[in-house]
Amino acid sequence: MENHILRLLALSTFVWASLYGSPVDQHATPETVALYNNMLKLARSPNKVMFGHHEDTLTGISPGRPNYQVTKYAHAWKPFWKFTTSQVDRGDEDELSDIRSVTGEYPAIVGFDFKNFDADEMKVVTYLVKKAHARGQVITVCQHNNNPVSGGSFRLSWDNGTVTHTLRRSLPGGDAHGNYKANLDKIASWATNLKDAHGKSIPIIYRLFHEMDGDWFWWGMNNRCHNTPKDVRDILRYTVSYLRDIKGVHNFLYNFAIDCLSNTDNFHMLYPGDDYIDIIAVDYYYKFTPTTTKEALKTNLANLVDIAETRGKIPAIAEAGMFDDGIYNHTNFWTDNFLTIMKTDPKFRRILYILGWHNICWSNAICEYWVPFQGFSGESQFRDTFYKDPVIVFEKELRGMNVYG
Repeated sequence: MENHILRLLALSTFVWASLYGSPVDQHATPETVALYNNMLKLARSPNKVMFGHHEDTLTGISPGRPNYQVTKYAHAWKPFWKFTTSQVDRGDEDELSDIRSVTGEYPAIVGFDFKNFDADEMKVVTYLVKKAHARGQVITVCQHNNNPVSGGSFRLSWDNGTVTHTLRRSLPGGDAHGNYKANLDKIASWATNLKDAHGKSIPIIYRLFHEMDGDWFWWGMNNRCHNTPKDVRDILRYTVSYLRDIKGVHNFLYNFAIDCLSNTDNFHMLYPGDDYIDIIAVDYYYKFTPTTTKEALKTNLANLVDIAETRGKIPAIAEAGMFDDGIYNHTNFWTDNFLTIMKTDPKFRRILYILGWHNICWSNAICEYWVPFQGFSGESQFRDTFYKDPVIVFEKELRGMNVYG
């Protein structure tokens, strides 16, 4: 009888953690706790999945406006627009959004990037974050910052410096720790000063060291940085502990986003532990290779949901798209390659969100298109099949759900 009662208690504890849970920050602000609990309930439902877009109101390809900075690149089908500091100074509305230009509304979740904390860039990002939050959108932030050891690019192929043991040298006692901690201090200052119109802290999903199982970033594996799995776990634990426990950042939810979950080996090897992570995610791109197929997506989704739900965490697809401007050849890409696959099994829809990467031009030679925009040949397909599907949640429906309340 006693063993039976203990089993029931254990089961009820698991169900409570899976359905209701709590953020890993025990001192999280009330708004952050409310957002977490509402997102957890939404994630556990197979009926709704939020759609998001990175830098949705910061950059885009749709036709511009006179008050925007607009550049006409030879490669771009449409002018490339960007929200600027001058618009912040004028108090302009963030009216341009490639998603909105096609669907009539903003995405449910919008992503931004700290990068290297350039003052002008952060002025714009902060302004747009507050605008998005006021609409009821959820905000996620990542960081592509320079290597704290070499000072070179976040992408190793662009950095000719010496980068050996970057993560280990960024930890306390390492020669690059001062540089790394200075960056965390900037994050903490930004987060603790981020308030809405009522003076309340704005909750942020912070996706830290994303795709750390890949070899392309200085925080990744199997490259000339010679980072070890222990280095990755240690830097994740240190980062969360420093922001949460030392600097008093209490409006962050922490996202662990791995590049591949076709098997779970890398996850178990790199995961820092349940005390540090609120959201477990995968970044899934189609790359015209046998390893990025619809069947592989099913495997990634199944593993993702199993891992997250077992640990009482929120599962998500933190980045998504098709490389090499693949949406031009697959105009119904988002429906055919994500929505249709998720609808084959209710389990695959027990994720919180899927976020498309940003539409952006870097030069006359390089433009990247990840989501439809006004003038794109597949915009009506996206609107009629993906946007209008009752499973997919955009900003207006999310606002009705009152995820912050």
